[in-house]
Amino acid sequence: MAKVSIKIKHLKELRANINRYPAISGKHVSVAMNKSVFAIEAKAIPLTPVRTGRLRGSYAFGRILSTPRTLQARVKPDVDYAGFVHFGTRASGGRFVPALGKRLINPAHPSFGTHPGIKANPFLKKGFERAEAQVNKFFGEALKNITIELSK
Repeated sequence: MAKVSIKIKHLKELRANINRYPAISGKHVSVAMNKSVFAIEAKAIPLTPVRTGRLRGSYAFGRILSTPRTLQARVKPDVDYAGFVHFGTRASGGRFVPALGKRLINPAHPSFGTHPGIKANPFLKKGFERAEAQVNKFFGEALKNITIELSK
């Protein structure tokens, strides 16, 4: 039986670089994530509905940036009602009375205590969609930078 052997050049360097991968990749992916947060915010803020300006002005307070160790980021307005505006609400009829287990509607004023609901306005989703090309570019750059740094 024939025996074949292959000598792989630079195997020691490759092994050393593989051990450095988590630190190098975490650094570059974290940068891409943080750039993405700001790109998404830049696209979402103009799409955010304005009545008082509080919803639009609360993005910075809901932002969480990534670090090379956590690799988590968040973009969101930091007000309690942001989800109601983004996802909408259904209509509600009357006031719910837990002791009776039902909603009460005043026959003399049937619209009193009811809410017609809120139509969804997915401003943040639209911002994500508009920033998608930029986000892909940031992560492409991160991959390229990881490759370059690992090859050194």
